[in-house]
Amino acid sequence: MDTGKGGRKLVIVSGASRGIGFALAERLSNTYDVVGFARQEPKEPCNFQFVSGVDVTDKTAVKEFARKIDTANLWGVVACAGIASMNHFLSMPDATRDKIVDVNFHGVANVVEVLGKGLIKNKGGRIIVLSTIAVPLLLEGEAVYAASKSAAETYVKIIANELGEWGVTANLIRPGPTDTDLLAGLTDEQVDAIISKQTLKRKTTFDDLEGICRFFLSDEAALLTGQTLTLGLSG
Repeated sequence: MDTGKGGRKLVIVSGASRGIGFALAERLSNTYDVVGFARQEPKEPCNFQFVSGVDVTDKTAVKEFARKIDTANLWGVVACAGIASMNHFLSMPDATRDKIVDVNFHGVANVVEVLGKGLIKNKGGRIIVLSTIAVPLLLEGEAVYAASKSAAETYVKIIANELGEWGVTANLIRPGPTDTDLLAGLTDEQVDAIISKQTLKRKTTFDDLEGICRFFLSDEAALLTGQTLTLGLSG
C-alpha cells in the first residue's frame, strides 16, 4: 500500500467509513497521508486511502491490515470505531451488551496494540482515542456504553505511561452529541436533555473534533499524554 510517501506523516483512522471517523480521516488527509479502515465501505467518496473488511474486534484481521501498511512514516493512530445502544440496564439484551463492550473496549485495545508497535518502532507518534461525554455525565440509558468507554479511557491512561519512554503519547477526546448515525437513534428530546447537562449548550461539530485532533497530533502537544479533553463540559 502506498503510504507515507513524499515525507508526509501517516495517520491511520479506525471506524473511517462514516461519522466522526470518516470526517476526521477526510479532513486530516490534506495534511497527512491518511489510511482509514472499517468493516464496510464509506457511503460517499473519500480523499483518503480506505481499506474495508477490517473488524476491530478481530485482532487477526487488524494484524493482517497492519502488515499491508508501510509504517516507516507512521505518526498517528486515531481510534474512532464505536457503537451504542440506549437501553435501561434491565432491558439490555446480553448479545447487545457483549457487542458494545467488544467494539468499544476490545476493539480499541486491538487497534492500539497492533498499530502502536509501529509508533514504538519509529520512536514517536500519537494515539488518539474517541470516548464520550456520557462517561462524566453518567447518562441514564447508557450504562453499558459509558462503562465500555470508561474501560477504554483507563486503558489509554495506563498505556500512556507505558509508551512514554518511546516518545509516544496517548490521549482521549470526549465529544458531546454529534450529528452521526449514533445520534440518529435518539429523539430530539433525548438529545436536548443531554445538551442541557453541558456547560456549553450545543452539539459537538466535526470542526470542534478536527481542531482537537490536529492539536494532539501536533509537535506542540509533545508533552501532553494520558489526558482527556471533554467537549462542552467544565471540570
